[in-house]
Amino acid sequence: MTDTQGGMAVVFGRELTKASSAPEAFDVIVIGAGQSGLAMGHRLAQAGVRFVILEALSAVGNVWRRRYDGLTLFTPRTMSALPGLALDGERDGYATRDEFGSYLESYARRLNLPVYLDHRVVALEQHGEGTFFVRCGNGRTFTAPSVIVATGPFQVPKIPAMAADAPNIAHYVAETFRSAAIQDRSRVLVVGDGASGRDIAAGLSRDHETFLAAGKPRKMLPERVFGRSVWHWLRVLGLLSATRKSLIGRFMARADPFPHRGNALEDLSRMGVRIRPRLTGLDRSSASFADGSNQQVDVVIWATGYRDDYSWIRFEMDQGEGIEPVPGLFFIGRPWQFGRRSSLIAGAEPDSSIVSQAVLARHRHKISGHMGANNKAALNRKVS
Repeated sequence: MTDTQGGMAVVFGRELTKASSAPEAFDVIVIGAGQSGLAMGHRLAQAGVRFVILEALSAVGNVWRRRYDGLTLFTPRTMSALPGLALDGERDGYATRDEFGSYLESYARRLNLPVYLDHRVVALEQHGEGTFFVRCGNGRTFTAPSVIVATGPFQVPKIPAMAADAPNIAHYVAETFRSAAIQDRSRVLVVGDGASGRDIAAGLSRDHETFLAAGKPRKMLPERVFGRSVWHWLRVLGLLSATRKSLIGRFMARADPFPHRGNALEDLSRMGVRIRPRLTGLDRSSASFADGSNQQVDVVIWATGYRDDYSWIRFEMDQGEGIEPVPGLFFIGRPWQFGRRSSLIAGAEPDSSIVSQAVLARHRHKISGHMGANNKAALNRKVS
C-alpha cells in the first residue's frame, strides 16, 4: 500500500524504521514524487545509483487527485507517459486527473522506486562543499552529494491582494477547488482565462450563474491538424523544445497558446458563461472590471497562476534557467527550463534524460562504496 499505518510512513508495503539521530546517506536525493521526480527515479535506478525520492503527500499521485473536478491533462496520452511504462487509453485522448494519479502510483510501484511518503522537506542545507543535508517535517534527516528538486511549477497559488477587500465572498484556488463546496444558484466569478480557468467555468455553468474574467488575448490552436493531434506537430516542429530566448520561444511565451478543446470564449458564452474583461477590484460582495462594470458575486475562484516557494532552501542560488545553479543541486520541471515542454508532463521524459546525464557525470568518480562492479560499469556507460 502507499499510505500511512498508525502514523508510520509506508513505502509500497515496507514500513520505515523509526527515525534515528544520524542522517540516512544516499548518492542522490530527489525531492518530489510527481511525474518529473518519478522519471528521474527511473533514470537513476537504471544506472544503479543509490537514491531516494521524498514525497510530502501520503500517496503517489495525490498531487493530481486533489485538483479541481473535471480536470483532464493538457497533453494527450501519447505525450504524457513516463519512460518505461505506457499510459493506457486512446493515444490522442486526454487522461483525467484520477487516471493520471493512478498511473503515477502504478509507475512507482511497478518500477519499485524508493519513494518515502509523508516526507515533506522543510529544510535543505549545505554542510561543507559537496554535501547536502535534508530535514523533513517528520524528523527524518538525509544527506547526499547531489539533490534534485522536482517539486514542479505549481507550488503556491497567486492570489491578488484585492481578495482581502471582499470578506463576504468565498474564495477558492483552482488547484484545490471542488464544485460540491459551492451552494446551489451561487454567482461564481472565475478569475483567469487559461486552460484551467476555462475548464472550471464550463463545468460550473450548468448549475451556477458563472462569470469569467479574461485577461490578455489568447492564441487558440486547433486540436487536430491533418488528422493528427496538434501536439504531434508542436513536437515534430521543435516548438516544445524551443528555448525562451529564441524567436519562437519568445512568441510562445507571449501568446501562451493552448489547443482549442471546446473552450474558446465563444463556446463558453454558448454554455452560459458571461465573459467579463480584466478584474480590477473587489469590495465586500461585488467585483469591478476594466470596462467600468460591476457584478455582485458570492464566490471567486482564482485561476491566476502560481509562484515558486524555495524558502526551505537555506542557501543562496540562482533560481533562473539552467540545470545546476549550485554544484550538486539540480532542478527539473521548472517553467522554460529547457523549453516550453519543461513545465508540462510531456517534458518529464526528455528533461529527465538531460538532468540524469548531468547528475551521473558528476557521480562517475563519487559513487558510494556500496555499488558493485556491474553497477559502476553501467554508470560509466550511461555517462560516456
